[in-house]
Amino acid sequence: NTCSVREHAEQKVRSRLGELRFVKRRRPEMVIGVIGCMAEREGKRIFQKYPRSEKIKIEKNDEIWKIYEDKETLYFQSFTTIYCYNQVDVKSVKGPFTLLFMFRSNKGFIAQVLGNGLYWFDGSEFKFIEGSELFSWKKVHSIIETGDNDYWICTSNDGVYKFDGKSFLAQNSEISSYLKMQTCNAGLSLNDSLFVFGTIQD
Repeated sequence: NTCSVREHAEQKVRSRLGELRFVKRRRPEMVIGVIGCMAEREGKRIFQKYPRSEKIKIEKNDEIWKIYEDKETLYFQSFTTIYCYNQVDVKSVKGPFTLLFMFRSNKGFIAQVLGNGLYWFDGSEFKFIEGSELFSWKKVHSIIETGDNDYWICTSNDGVYKFDGKSFLAQNSEISSYLKMQTCNAGLSLNDSLFVFGTIQD
């Protein structure tokens, strides 16, 4: 049931139709009905805006490693590509080379590209972060935002690096030393002064 008086209601209908399109692919016998004043106004055009299928080329053996939601878009990160689903269609953005992991930041995302370093990803393109070559082969398992332009880059076995938006500095701290001995697998900031880490211990 739809109402075109409130714009937010129409956006919800469009979003839901986008979601149902994928269910319809799996269950072609399913019937999708739209009723209400929005349906009366738009008629058959409402379904023309939501074609039943898109052709998205996905690399053979491509695996999804991370999934994020940001501003009503879903980002699926694989080793080669970021697939961006905006509730209507899917667009693919090829990585510069093999993508290891991607992490959320206040500027979008930070992705680690093996053999290259770190890149900003704004949802449509990758931009290399100057000075991040030192992470070409060091596995980054967590990026924790500690301020507006401050990040902790947590590596699997090389401790923690501080990134101020311009340069990277290895941290000489108790937690950094500990994470060099115990493989850092994940990290999270609970508040300004409390951080938690998951490790692989002997």
